Order: sequence, then structure tokens, then C-alpha cells
Amino acid sequence: MRHDRNRRAFTLIRPRKLPAIAASALLVLPLAGLLALRRDAAIWMGEPAWIIAATVLAAGFALAAIRLFNPEPLMRISPDGIELPKLLASSIRWPDIAKIQATTRRGTTGDIHDRLLIHFKNPQIVEWQSSKLRRLFGDTPQAAIAVDIGMIWPHRADDVKTTIHDAARMYAEQPMLASETVAPRRLHPKLTKAAVIAFAALVPIGLLLADLGMPRQFSQGLAYYRSGDVGAALPYLENDARAGDSESAYALASLYLNGDGVTRNPAMAAGWFRRAADAGHAEAAYNLGNAYRLGLGTPKDMEQALDWYRRAANRGSLIAAFTLGKIYRLGDGVRRDYRQAIAWLTLAADGGYPPAEHDLGQLYQEGIAVPRDLATAEAWYSRAAARGHAPAMYDLARLLLDGDSKQRSVGLASLGAAADRGYAPAQRRLAAISFNGQGLPRDPVAAYMWISLAERSWPAASRADLVREKARITATLNEDDLALAKSQIRAWRPVKGN
Repeated sequence: MRHDRNRRAFTLIRPRKLPAIAASALLVLPLAGLLALRRDAAIWMGEPAWIIAATVLAAGFALAAIRLFNPEPLMRISPDGIELPKLLASSIRWPDIAKIQATTRRGTTGDIHDRLLIHFKNPQIVEWQSSKLRRLFGDTPQAAIAVDIGMIWPHRADDVKTTIHDAARMYAEQPMLASETVAPRRLHPKLTKAAVIAFAALVPIGLLLADLGMPRQFSQGLAYYRSGDVGAALPYLENDARAGDSESAYALASLYLNGDGVTRNPAMAAGWFRRAADAGHAEAAYNLGNAYRLGLGTPKDMEQALDWYRRAANRGSLIAAFTLGKIYRLGDGVRRDYRQAIAWLTLAADGGYPPAEHDLGQLYQEGIAVPRDLATAEAWYSRAAARGHAPAMYDLARLLLDGDSKQRSVGLASLGAAADRGYAPAQRRLAAISFNGQGLPRDPVAAYMWISLAERSWPAASRADLVREKARITATLNEDDLALAKSQIRAWRPVKGN
């Protein structure tokens, strides 16, 4: 078979993938541990040491992966001769080769190694790739070269009927018999490695900047805190928090804010919230915003509060985004700004926060800052109601009760669900419907039960009308009905969750 010398045909003999797979497996486990347990590792090792270790492991894993999917060839067989890139700096020409011998050694674990012995027709000085070999044998003529290659040879050395020398010449003359026949274009190895290392360095740094990783898993302080043993948790939490752990700082702040196992100290709470927020903790940033807005342990400062709310929202805190939307919607300490209100409420609602979905439904129902759109309002109410948000269930019911029979049926079901969850306005409305028989069988006993339950949590300032409604219902009940209604009240328990 003829070969175009300008387009040299190669048979590339590549190494078996087992060593690269083993190296990848050995690297990926500690790397995954360092990345997933970033918060624990940063406390144990210190953040700089964690970055260095994670970068080195990521670079090693990437290079092992390169060798796995695109390994350096161990041997190139061409019509001109044989190249051993890892051993020799120049190729061995066929006219200089007397014969090639090979043996196959099978290890106890099933691994296979071929040893090639290349005999020269005349002893000659070869150009060694390794500086060590150049120092040892640089000026010494060699009669033969022996090289171990653990590889995927087209045939195993001891399985070939002809000699390895004949097989190699055959692959040189007919390279299409091999698995890869044309040397692929490859980037310069040094450039490839540099690019891989640079990319690997970005992995831990990006993880750090994005504040990704599992919560601390091996903190003794957090373990005590989560089990409710505050006294045992405090010294551990303080040590971890001072070392820079945001979860521990947040836990400490929560204890001091609520006086849980410690003397209530809003100033201490604000200080620890700040430490956790500075380390990237979203919920700590939200609580610090609350501290500045309400003056809890810090002077009231609405600008600071808004700043920390924004930071928390941008880090993924849905309640912070909702709070910003509520502040701008109501003009609570700031100039009312519906554009910003809708933007923040939409951010929280898109994240699945039910109160924000409910508020957007109200805006579309009332046509405030947006075109009045009852279909969109119903959609937002339905999303929040599906998550078990009782106020949204109630507003969805109010929206549908004035519709056709199908809508009214859905509205009554939603009203009942809100009442079952203990939402007083829904209970009062359901009492009126049960008493008057509006879409439901008239049932004064159920009406008395619902109005009584609503009375429990109704604001005292506006309870007079509700008391009059209850008296009107009571007047229609006999003693047996009243006793039945009271027994139902005693047995009633609010529904929790969805």
C-alpha cells in the first residue's frame, strides 16, 4: 500500500485506560469531598489551604481525564519506522531494525503488560527523551532497546502467529487495520495543560464566590444546636463562628435574638448576623436588614436595611425579595415605588414563595400598577393556594364565588380549605354562607362553629360586628344544636401543610 509522504499514515498504539481510570477515581473522591464539604474543610484547613488543595486536586483530575479520553500514544508505527514518544526523541527507522521481539506478562490481578525488545542491525547512539537516560546512556551505542508498554496492541504479543516484527511492518504498510490510522491534530501539550490548570483553578474559586456547598456536616456546635442542647452548643458555635463559619455565626445570632438558652441580646444578635452576612449567608443578611429596619440591636437605618435586604435577595433569599416588594408596595419607610415592588415580588414569586404569589394576585385583581386582569390574578392565587397559603385560598374563593356554578364550586372548596387551616376571615365568610344557605345546605350548627373559631383570632378593634353576627346565629339554635356545635368546636383542629 502506497503512502503519501506529505500525509504520513500512522498506527497509534495507545495505553490501556485502566491507569487513567484509577487515577481519576483516586482524585475525584477527595475532590468531591473538598467541594461538597467546603464549609467544613475551610474551617479545618483554613480558606487559603482549602483553595490550594481543591485547585491541585481539580487540576490533577482534569489532567487524568485528558489522559483517559485522549491518552498520549505509546508507540507510532509508520512506513518510516517506529516512534516511542515517551522514550526516544527521534524515531527508529525500519532499515536500522533487525527484529522486534515481544513477551506478554499477565499479573496476578489480571493486568497485561507487553515488553518489546527492538534489536538494531548495528549498535547505534539513540536520542533519549529523558534527561536521566541521556546522562546514563547518551554516548553509549545500543544494540537493542527494551521497553515495557501496558497497551492495547492490535494483537497480544503471545497471541500473534507471526512475529511482532512482521506484525508491526504489516501495520505500517496497512494502517487501516488499526483502530486509529491518522495522527489527530492536537493542541500543544503544554498549552493544553496550562488551559486545564487555569480552568481547574476557577472551580474552587467560583464555588467560593457563589457560596455553594453543603451546610456544615461535622460541626459539633451545630450538632448540639440542632438537637436543642444550647448550653453544650455555645462554646463550639463561638469557636467556629470566630473561625469564619457562617452557619455557626447565624445560629449564635438566632439564639441571642430569641433569648433561646441565653439572655436575649439584640445587639449581640446583630453582630453575629453581620459576621455571617459578610461571609455570604443569605438569611443572615435578611435578618440584619430586619435589625436595621426595626432598630433591633442597632440604630434604625432604612438605607442599611434596604441594602442588606437586596444582598440577601440577590443571594437567593425569597423572603428578603418579598420583604422588599412589600416595603415598596406599601411605602413602608420609603417612597412608594410600584415598579420596584412588582420586580421584587415577581422575583420571590418565580422562586415559589407563596406570600409573593398572593400579593401579585391582589395587584392584578385590583389593577394596581398593572392592568386589571382577573385571569392572571386567579393564576397567582391558585399557585399560592396549591402551596397551602390560606390567605391566597381565601382571596381565590372571593374571586370565584361570584362566577358561574363551576367557579363557585371551586371557590367554596378553596374557602373551606382556608377555613380548615384556621384563617379567620375564611371562617367568618364560611359561617355566613352556612347560615344563609348560599351554595351550601343551610346549617346553623356549622355556622356557629365557624363564627366561634373566627372569633378566637379576630382583632379586638373590629370584633363588634362579628359578635353581632354570632348572636344572630345563636338565636336560631336550640340547646341540643348549641351543645353539638360546642362539641364540634372542641374537636376541631387546624389542617397543617398542603
